[in-house]
Amino acid sequence: MATLHLDSASEAILSDPNFEIITTLAYSTGLPTDPRNKDTTARPVCYLLQFGIDRLHAAATDFSWPRVLQELEQENQAQTVAKKIESHMISAFSDAASDPGRRFIPYSTAWARVGLDETTSPAECDVLLHNHEGHVTGAVFRTAYFWREGAWVTPGSESGCKLGVSRRWALENAKVKEGVVLASGIEEGELVWLSSAVGGFTQGLVTLVRPKQRS
Repeated sequence: MATLHLDSASEAILSDPNFEIITTLAYSTGLPTDPRNKDTTARPVCYLLQFGIDRLHAAATDFSWPRVLQELEQENQAQTVAKKIESHMISAFSDAASDPGRRFIPYSTAWARVGLDETTSPAECDVLLHNHEGHVTGAVFRTAYFWREGAWVTPGSESGCKLGVSRRWALENAKVKEGVVLASGIEEGELVWLSSAVGGFTQGLVTLVRPKQRS
């Protein structure tokens, strides 16, 4: 198992009592029953719920949070969480907003760099991000997949990408591979796949926006 090494800035963030670990889920109806679920009477309401719980468990393990781990490891935790979520959704969002994406704060810095603002819905587009080495890490709201050498490739964990639940599903079930995707190798009009736990999987076309030259 890899050891997590934190710098002083990260240690300060973790010591903040307001620091939280979160994961995003899609609340829906009519989802198929998970064959691993022993409770046959439970009605599934969250897309990839167990993957989300596993993601929280991995984070709690890295951050050494024993109380969180104890709660997540309780029997039938997925069913307990699902019931809590359903109860909250019924009480808080009886009339769902027409654009659920607007409930979240947009990553305004990345959007501003390509000429977008808060009036653009995340359902319409997204912005690809890359690290200091020029390796694509994904999109602001979604995991990104690129066709490379005869297979769909998503940025590897070492790039700093989000380890989302839809990404895990694609790696385990859709023959997607991890790899390095160079920002310099992305082409105008290139077809890509994008995914998130909220929106599922969707196709997109790349539009390159070059930074404006300073006068």
